[in-house]
Amino acid sequence: MAELDLASVLADENIAVDVARFKPGEDELAGKQRLRGLTEAAYIGVTGADWCAVDCAALAMLTGPGKGRATSLVPSLHIAVIALDNLVADLSEIYAHMRNLETMPASMTFISGPSKTADIEAQLVHGAHGPREMHLFVVTG
Repeated sequence: MAELDLASVLADENIAVDVARFKPGEDELAGKQRLRGLTEAAYIGVTGADWCAVDCAALAMLTGPGKGRATSLVPSLHIAVIALDNLVADLSEIYAHMRNLETMPASMTFISGPSKTADIEAQLVHGAHGPREMHLFVVTG
């Protein structure tokens, strides 16, 4: 994601970009609270993804230090960016990649698009549990 340099690319469009990272020397609790506030205030969350299963268009995002889940779940619009090399055929290929990891992540999130529910008075609602929209950009190079 850093190689996209979104802050400078979007500066000409007057779009503010906050990079959700801990500041050098920042207290962990203070950093988490600051990042939570940025995420809750954001309309758009832009993330990378570790893999995308092409057969069902599900993104797999591993979590860990510097790779939280909130940016993909809290804002109204989620934009994911993935390298072409990280597209895989199906979920079983993602699991095969995970078996080769040196360390298992704290958690893994599969994202297949906005949630939908018709629980309340049979009215269809998009984004009941997460973003209302999700877009995926595949980049090369």
